Amino acid sequence: MLIHGTAVGAKRLGWFLLAVGVAGLTASVLVVVFADKGAHPAARMARCSMGFIVAIVWIMAIADEVVNVLKVRARALLSWRLHIR
Repeated sequence: MLIHGTAVGAKRLGWFLLAVGVAGLTASVLVVVFADKGAHPAARMARCSMGFIVAIVWIMAIADEVVNVLKVRARALLSWRLHIR
């Protein structure tokens, strides 16, 4: 697995996943404890901002996959054209 361009070993990957899990659990507990019905404008803005960020992440992930598929198809086409000649 690559994180910021460096290889991460299995030992570090375990710690990384543990840290992400703890951070997510902490954030969810804070939301449950301090959230009310969400009528406050700050709560609405926070939810809208989080939704926007999640949408951006999904769009980036899908775009990366499309680019990877196009690269593979281009390599296959180039390889086929070189093989034909």
